[in-house]
Amino acid sequence: MQTPPISAEARSDLLQQPVTAVLATKNADETIRMTPLAFEAQDDGTIKFNTFENSAAVKNLRRDSQCSVLVDANAPWPDGVDPGYGVHYWGTATVEGPNNDLPGMGGMYARYVDGNEDKARAYAEVLVSYGDRVYIKFTPDRDVNWDFRMG
Repeated sequence: MQTPPISAEARSDLLQQPVTAVLATKNADETIRMTPLAFEAQDDGTIKFNTFENSAAVKNLRRDSQCSVLVDANAPWPDGVDPGYGVHYWGTATVEGPNNDLPGMGGMYARYVDGNEDKARAYAEVLVSYGDRVYIKFTPDRDVNWDFRMG
């Protein structure tokens, strides 16, 4: 069975929405860890995340760079059914600096707070007050995508 594919335009739109992506990494005991994160799609096709330096996701990626990322959303129907659309990527990720990059973090989080860069930077400052923050750069090498919206 083949699912209805997402168009290039719909994929681009999805990657700009203020939704979280789920990063799947492999724990040391071979179980899978799922981590929902804010993200920013890059012009080169990579996806950038920002998280705590001491997080399980970062520890896992330093041990094994293979991972996957799920970005999906629902489109409301009048009868209450939510047909899904999204992309599931497989690839590798690296942990990168600069650490505690307040301007970069503020830019990343702005779309999650209606484009308010001051509010986004204030949020980034709060996050940094809890511990060091780093970037994760995900490079996809394949994907499966779907779009069950009608019309």
